[in-house]
Amino acid sequence: MNTCRYAVFSALLILVFLTLPALSAHGAEMQAVARDGVSLRDTPDARGKELWKYNKGFPLEITGSKDNWRKVSDFEGDGGWLRAADLNKEPHMVVRIAKDTGETAKVNIRKGPGEEYEVVGQAVYGAVFSTLEQRLGWVRVRYAGPDMTVEGWVKRNLLWGF
Repeated sequence: MNTCRYAVFSALLILVFLTLPALSAHGAEMQAVARDGVSLRDTPDARGKELWKYNKGFPLEITGSKDNWRKVSDFEGDGGWLRAADLNKEPHMVVRIAKDTGETAKVNIRKGPGEEYEVVGQAVYGAVFSTLEQRLGWVRVRYAGPDMTVEGWVKRNLLWGF
């Protein structure tokens, strides 16, 4: 009997850990924009007013749904509706340091998960990264742009996403 309970408990624990990457710190479902130029709309309808365009990888919190549309909110609290087909579960983060810290405010990207590691790059407010790993309050990220690729570690509390 104890073996059966242990097996059920283990299976449930594994299921919980498999679903954690798509959840934010407060348990909301997170997804990312699947391609460049996705339109955020004011209603769950292709004829709805376009509020904004998001590019690939931008992380969003899912706050509701209607048919094949998802109500979303971004790291600044702006929200609207996207087609479910324009979202995926590939983990991404966005730099969320306060805008009022100045135009030159940047976060350090480090060689390892700690402040003692060498700085290998910097990123500004709104920069989007692929999430590779999370460990001890740090996130290993990758930025792959047209002119450069940077990979390293950023403090988790400076980022928003999953």
